[in-house]
Amino acid sequence: EAGLAAIEALADEKVERYRPWHAARAHLLAQMGDPIGAAAAYRKALDLNPARAERLFLETKLQETSA
Repeated sequence: EAGLAAIEALADEKVERYRPWHAARAHLLAQMGDPIGAAAAYRKALDLNPARAERLFLETKLQETSA
């Protein structure tokens, strides 16, 4: 919870456009047992047009979260 709180404390307009922030947030949400929040954060990261390798990673994580 402390990690998620620390990441969310950084939220602002610039961070909202930073894919790794969304991916890290998604990871922490998944670890905390919030698959819906994690999936939404992974989708947001994917919406920010990652490179192919990163997209594949994020898509895999999204599928694992949604399973």
